[in-house]
Amino acid sequence: MILNKKLMIPSTFLLLTCHIGIFYFWIFDWKKISTPYGLVIWIISTVCGFLLYYHFKHQNSNKIVLIGSSLLLIVSSSFMIFLGIITGIKLLVLCLKYIVFYCVKKSEQNRIT
Repeated sequence: MILNKKLMIPSTFLLLTCHIGIFYFWIFDWKKISTPYGLVIWIISTVCGFLLYYHFKHQNSNKIVLIGSSLLLIVSSSFMIFLGIITGIKLLVLCLKYIVFYCVKKSEQNRIT
């Protein structure tokens, strides 16, 4: 039980730092986060955040620090999922734009010939 409390804060801040780094790259250099390594880090850090939250949620502690760490984990991991959904929607819209552009170009070429 004591070991779990000692691991809670460092693991929370490590994951929070990782999530802040992912958010930074998502805003300023999305090509780095869309590599296979970037996506694996994104997914693993999100899953680890939820696993740590569920592990430490069952601790019988009323300390503000542990409760705050648990809240940071759930908010940060949920935000990573939100970014993933936004990225998926953005990529879907981009693909649809290219498909429509390609179809319009093909129809114009067919009219010319």
